[in-house]
Amino acid sequence: MGFGRVLTIGAAMLLAPPNMRCGSYSTFWLMMCQAALASLHAKALVFDRESAFIGSFNLDPRSRAINTEVGVMIRSPELTAELLSVLDFESVSYRVELGTDNGVRWIDPRDGSDAVLDSEPEAGVMRKLTSRLLGLLLPDDWL
Repeated sequence: MGFGRVLTIGAAMLLAPPNMRCGSYSTFWLMMCQAALASLHAKALVFDRESAFIGSFNLDPRSRAINTEVGVMIRSPELTAELLSVLDFESVSYRVELGTDNGVRWIDPRDGSDAVLDSEPEAGVMRKLTSRLLGLLLPDDWL
């Protein structure tokens, strides 16, 4: 999935679990949260707590060249802060980190133990197999 490449440049990455729920928020943010969770590949990216991106568009050359997905870039520290407070990613999401061997690992903070997982959590055998096969067949800039 290219997580390692993103992590090596110093990015912090959180992976929301598939069963993440929206809380009680203002109508606008509740609609944004529900829309993001309705799609399997919605993204919410935050850049230095100053800007945010919400949408389904992947930030890779393949998506830029041939996909028709969309996203919204928000350049507002105030709205970005509100988005972070509404989604509360840090308490319910897996932290994606590089291990000492530079392999990707997932840290699960949800039960307070920070359990370390060496493979993508909540991904079934077929998804993991498909990801491996596609990783072998597709050019790196398509992943």
